[in-house]
Amino acid sequence: MERRAFIQSFVPLAALLWWGGCEKSEKKSRCALCGMDITEVEYYAKAIDSKGRVYEFDDFGCMILYTQKHPLAWSYFVYARDIGALVDATKAHYSRTETTPMHYGFGAYKEEGEGRVSFEEAKEAMLKNETLANPLFRRVLLKREGQ
Repeated sequence: MERRAFIQSFVPLAALLWWGGCEKSEKKSRCALCGMDITEVEYYAKAIDSKGRVYEFDDFGCMILYTQKHPLAWSYFVYARDIGALVDATKAHYSRTETTPMHYGFGAYKEEGEGRVSFEEAKEAMLKNETLANPLFRRVLLKREGQ
């Protein structure tokens, strides 16, 4: 009888583990705007609202769109590709033609560089839909960059 009780309690546990219970239980971060998993640290962005709540984003463009929909005081941060660390997004410089998760094209850098724009210029371009995600404007950007 003990053997039967063991089997009856073991089989459901084994089935639970077999059908997905064995997965690694690391919590993945998701973009606060589009819900995509954040997998590319090179384009990671985050914003902190005036109440101290942290919002993570897979793309600079998602951060801008989200914060425009929620009119609070925001602190912005982006991953600077040239130094490999988070920096104040308002002091970063942005390329316009990178292959980013949402295809907006903004890559952040701490240092100025040829063709890079300020935070305000990148934000304005995002809000005007002047990004690589816009097929009509994509041509203009790529032509400007000589691609």
